[in-house]
Amino acid sequence: MTDYFDSHGHLVRLGKKLGSGGEGAVFEVQGDARLVAKIYHRPAKETQAEKLEAMTLLATEELLRFAALPIATLSQIRSGPVAGMVMPRVRDQAEIHTLYSPAHRKTHYPEKDWGFLIHVAMNVAAVFDSLHEKSIVIGDVNQGNVLVSSRGTVTLIDCDSFQVSANGRVYPCEVGVAHFTPPELQGQSFHGTVRTANHDLFGLAILIFHLLCMGRHPFAGRFTGMGEPPPLEKAIEQFRYAYSRNVKTNMLPPPQTLMVPAVMPALAELFERAFTKGSELSDGRPTATEWHAALRDLKLQLKPCAADLGHKYPNYLGTCPWCALEREGAPNLFASVTAHLVDRREGELNASLDPLWKPLLDLRQAAIDCVLQKVSFQNLHVTANPIPAEIEQNQSFALLLGRCFLGIVALLAVSWWIPPMLYIATVLSIGFGIWWFVLNRYYGLQPEIDRRERRLRESIAQLRVLESAGATELDSLRLAVEHEFHRLDLTKAEIEGLRPRYQADLDALNLQRERRQLDAYLQSHLIRSTTISFVNDWQKSTLESFGIETAYDLNEIRLANINGLSQIARSALLDWKAAIQKKFKFRPREKIPNVDRNTILARYLRQREDQEQALMSGRSSLELLYNQLQEVRSRYQQRLDIAAQKAKQAEADVLSLPE
Repeated sequence: MTDYFDSHGHLVRLGKKLGSGGEGAVFEVQGDARLVAKIYHRPAKETQAEKLEAMTLLATEELLRFAALPIATLSQIRSGPVAGMVMPRVRDQAEIHTLYSPAHRKTHYPEKDWGFLIHVAMNVAAVFDSLHEKSIVIGDVNQGNVLVSSRGTVTLIDCDSFQVSANGRVYPCEVGVAHFTPPELQGQSFHGTVRTANHDLFGLAILIFHLLCMGRHPFAGRFTGMGEPPPLEKAIEQFRYAYSRNVKTNMLPPPQTLMVPAVMPALAELFERAFTKGSELSDGRPTATEWHAALRDLKLQLKPCAADLGHKYPNYLGTCPWCALEREGAPNLFASVTAHLVDRREGELNASLDPLWKPLLDLRQAAIDCVLQKVSFQNLHVTANPIPAEIEQNQSFALLLGRCFLGIVALLAVSWWIPPMLYIATVLSIGFGIWWFVLNRYYGLQPEIDRRERRLRESIAQLRVLESAGATELDSLRLAVEHEFHRLDLTKAEIEGLRPRYQADLDALNLQRERRQLDAYLQSHLIRSTTISFVNDWQKSTLESFGIETAYDLNEIRLANINGLSQIARSALLDWKAAIQKKFKFRPREKIPNVDRNTILARYLRQREDQEQALMSGRSSLELLYNQLQEVRSRYQQRLDIAAQKAKQAEADVLSLPE
């Protein structure tokens, strides 16, 4: 039958069948591509019908933005028994595990980084918060009923299982998934169990942990206690949170996982409250609002990794935790992000360095020219200082005394035979001679000559000292310029060597094509998507919690560390992997996959970006040194001009002296 009537009496005609499950099948609604109809295999019981009708009253426009709630019930005849429901159609979204699972994410969300996963976790928390505000309990929280779009928006499906209250009655959620069920409800029947928001908050914490820790389950770890390790459900029931600070859990994180307390200390506190003893108490777990605030803070603190473009991590960490996991042997969990970011950028390795290098050459030459430029003294116009009038007077008087002295000497020469005259002339000549000498030596022109000549010698010496000091300081800065330029020249050589090294790595990768093709072939076979004997869905979820998602991830050592996985299941998994390997065929003509090629390219592009940044920083250093050179030269030029002016003045003063 394809015709039904909704609870408003309108005809609803079914279209193409979209899928089928345990409860019923889902169909398109003819004439309205925004809706789908779910038809139950058997008519709804009275209680279920009442619950659906109550839920249609809760389906406000606000809630329908993120929850595919029933908007009308369906009956085969008007006002007949409820046979199904109409709900919004969710398009272009995938189950949340395809995002947090590294293997699935490469296919469904190849360009999404850790920041996007945190963003989605924030949106999941916001959805839980909005539903809890309306007193709606999700109940059956699991990875299959949370869908995510490429924009990070979140939509809940299978909403007819939600627990709601209406007309003084509670309509419980009677289904659940063990891996998302809180300890206090483990092993219990959900029939008639009234759940609380605190129970939902356990499932919310699991989803957030999955998103942040690449699908790892917080209760999947290495058992350190006595006896057989407990299966995942029992570990949850016993509060054995593997990442807890409490060593009494006897559980440690599995290898190659994020150390949650170190990487996300604020969120680690919330995980402790959500998963450890005491969380089962009323309001014992962090609310959705608390999760949203903590996740927002974490997202705001993210910074890109210097070594890998696809990595982001909190800025309060000294090193990238994703790179640390790779050093421990883990795969690059964001290789597809890196590959996406550098796709078709190979030509950048060959880009000319001239735009960066020519300014450096110009700066270096300008610095050399600044040092080698000869010092020139221009506009040194001076006028000789006249001899002081007092000295001129003394000099004239000394000249007069000198003449008197010569006259007395002449008198002595003609009166040497007259004793009295000889005596008088002798006394006068001695007196005048001493007077002339003192006046001429200390008060005449000679002291001025000595002063001017001394000033000339001192000014010339000072000029030479300044020239030497300036040349020394300028040369020191020139050497600093040459040292910095040499360092930059080495950086330039490293950049020019990147392309040959990149090609060498590609050649080495080309030699490993057969092994790489086999690895990719094994990675394309997802455990979750395959039916494997003796391996059920909860065991597959357990495997994912240990980072085992594809045939490539399977080996005896990794399987031996998984709690609750039987030997039969281990053998079945290894046999499945062996069967896949037998089907592999090497394709020698197939080129290196873009992801592998771009992963190598990203490493070299990052190196080039870092080294180009070093050149730009070097330009700043050279500009600083050049500015210092100009400042030093300007300062010394001013001082030299002053000293040269003094020397020129002193020279003019000496040259102006009478012969």
